[in-house]
Amino acid sequence: VNDAAALTFARTFYTMFLQGHCFGEAVKEARATTQKRHPTVNTWGAYQCYGDPGYCIIEQFNQQESGEIQPFVSVAEYVVSLHNLSEDAKTASGPELKSLRNTLKAITGNLPGEYKKKSAVRAALKKARKKLGLQ
Repeated sequence: VNDAAALTFARTFYTMFLQGHCFGEAVKEARATTQKRHPTVNTWGAYQCYGDPGYCIIEQFNQQESGEIQPFVSVAEYVVSLHNLSEDAKTASGPELKSLRNTLKAITGNLPGEYKKKSAVRAALKKARKKLGLQ
């Protein structure tokens, strides 16, 4: 892997990601910028990045600070979010636990009626409540 191309990729990726662009968008731009700036180097495609393309670190921090949760666009997003809360609750205590309970309240407050009927959502919600000591 060419060092200059690797540096271009890393700088572009982290600059975009830490400015609030989502993971997938930051990776795509970093690859495109690397390919453009280093046209004779083909290792730009070797940078493998795995993860949720829609994950935005800045949005995550803002949500944690404000207690505000943006509405999700799919049942799967709710289920994953509830699962993550359950996992976080395993090691949480005191203020952390209170914050997780507030996050659960915000998530359920944004839960569309049709999603409430889905067994996957109901199961994940039940598990999250139990792990947070709400059942």
